[in-house]
Amino acid sequence: MPNTKHAGSRRRKPGDRSALVDSQERPIAVPVTTYVRIEALDNVSFHHALDEGEGQSSVAPWHKGHEAFWNRSHLTSEEPRSMMARRSRSHTSPRNDGDI
Repeated sequence: MPNTKHAGSRRRKPGDRSALVDSQERPIAVPVTTYVRIEALDNVSFHHALDEGEGQSSVAPWHKGHEAFWNRSHLTSEEPRSMMARRSRSHTSPRNDGDI
């Protein structure tokens, strides 16, 4: 695939940690990356679309919604599109004071 650099993100690897924040930018969890793969958008599985938790009943609405987002964000390209498929697990939960 020609494009493996993704806008605004670096290539993740298993073991990477990040901060999951709420709408007020308070940390609420620490996801740990467990799986990463770059794949063509046309190869996105129903399992991946379902795991994103956006309520799609097939891959077609997942594609349509993501294409609309990329088009609004001016991320169009003539090249075949690829994406970073990533899975993670929650490593910790925040303390009561919001400090992780």
